[in-house]
Amino acid sequence: MDQELLQVYLALKKAERSSLTQRVKIQNIKYNDAPTRYYFSKIAARKHQCLIGKIVDRHGIEKEGMQGVNQAFIEYYKWLLGQQVQIDSSQMGALEGPRTHETSWDELCRDVDDREIKLALFFIASNKSPGQDGFSAQFFKTSWDTIRHEFCNVVKGFFKTWDMSKQANTTLLALNPKKPVVSTFMDYWTIA
Repeated sequence: MDQELLQVYLALKKAERSSLTQRVKIQNIKYNDAPTRYYFSKIAARKHQCLIGKIVDRHGIEKEGMQGVNQAFIEYYKWLLGQQVQIDSSQMGALEGPRTHETSWDELCRDVDDREIKLALFFIASNKSPGQDGFSAQFFKTSWDTIRHEFCNVVKGFFKTWDMSKQANTTLLALNPKKPVVSTFMDYWTIA
């Protein structure tokens, strides 16, 4: 008798879960990208899920809160990116390879022209992620006739001065967890 009741209970719980799952799927399809309360609650839930509440820094000290976690990440990446890498003689072979002949140097050092700049831009896949300015390669390709002179001047200016604006030379790092529970920097994949 108890076993039969347990089976009935489990079957009803399974049916209830299935019903709830179907309702969520229907809600998701119905309101997926519409600016509704449901949509914004999903954004808030995702934001909360991506929040890093605490992290163990490289010295083994646990840092909590927005400011503590931010400082720990900044310190870690400054340390990581500022290291000098020692290369032993066994690794030197990887640095050797075909070299450019002296006769090619003039060709490599000449000024770039508008045609080369356009070819390089149009070689970039249109559906790539947008840059820091929020514009994708598709935007630049579509508006090429309008922006061509300014675009080419910026590229040529870089090759003349070797100076790039800070905004154009910044990188955003996205931290993707390698496993469900993360606690250290090594638990994240870093994507630039």
